[in-house]
Amino acid sequence: MKIDLQGDAGIPRDICLDVTSSHPTAPLMRFACDAMGTTFEVRLCCDNVAYGKQVARAAFELLSHLEQELSRFDPRSDVSRINSLKPSETIRVGLATFECLEISSKMNQATFGAFDVTVAPLCSLWKRCADSEPSALEIESTMGKTGMRNLILDKTNLSVGVLTEGVEVDLGGIGKGYAVDQMVEVLKDWGIESALIHGGQSSVYALGDGMGGDPWRLSFREGKETGSDLPCVFLQDFSLSGSGTFIQGRHVIDPRTGKAIPVHATSWALTARAVESDALSTAFLIMEDEEVQEYCSSRRGVFGVKCSEGGTSRLFGDWQSLR
Repeated sequence: MKIDLQGDAGIPRDICLDVTSSHPTAPLMRFACDAMGTTFEVRLCCDNVAYGKQVARAAFELLSHLEQELSRFDPRSDVSRINSLKPSETIRVGLATFECLEISSKMNQATFGAFDVTVAPLCSLWKRCADSEPSALEIESTMGKTGMRNLILDKTNLSVGVLTEGVEVDLGGIGKGYAVDQMVEVLKDWGIESALIHGGQSSVYALGDGMGGDPWRLSFREGKETGSDLPCVFLQDFSLSGSGTFIQGRHVIDPRTGKAIPVHATSWALTARAVESDALSTAFLIMEDEEVQEYCSSRRGVFGVKCSEGGTSRLFGDWQSLR
């Protein structure tokens, strides 16, 4: 685990978020840590440098533990062990893994199946096909290995099982948001009342007020340039997550059809918890505009933004309440 507890380690990303304080000249302590394939950052409003370093280190130690539990690239992780299961086999997992899977199951139902952490076999299929498209038969065959219905979750025993051969779990669409939420709790335990925490600038949580007593100011970026019609938001105790295909191309697959979504698209979600905004930013990429509107309209405190190349942004939810 690489940790930077000194320098300004914020790395701008082409996709995701511009994260700035509502008072950009205010002295903020910034600490960074490489984890989950990206750079996490903690920005603290704290006048004691030594104490700030202790707080950041505690948050990053938790992050390291979560990565070891949730990463599908670590052969010892819970996720890797799940992906090695045969039908009828079960294993006990850590609380973080189970909570991520439990939340994923609920988000799968709420998003009409658009968010699905078992979509990995389809992603692999499309990756193997490179510039071509998989055949309908290949897609149909692979879809038999996907779907939350193929996971057995036992909350009493914190155990997980699978119903079919070849099931693969990938928590990449929810793990960073979950980690951000857990790091926020660490900061609160240390008495921190004002901070920004983000995972690769794709999931960010604004804790308390920014310097000067104003909410934190966050702005959107579409591709490499800021969309002129995209609003800035001022958040307090709220999260914002973004997903897009401008850089990685067709890596987002609709689990309901087995097909890749259009290459140039971006979406953002705003909710009270980063774990939910992380999942929703991916789901909103896949969902039709009518589905996103229905989701946001039926839930208080949920907002969405969608953009496509050369198009204007579409806002979902009661944005007047954020201004």
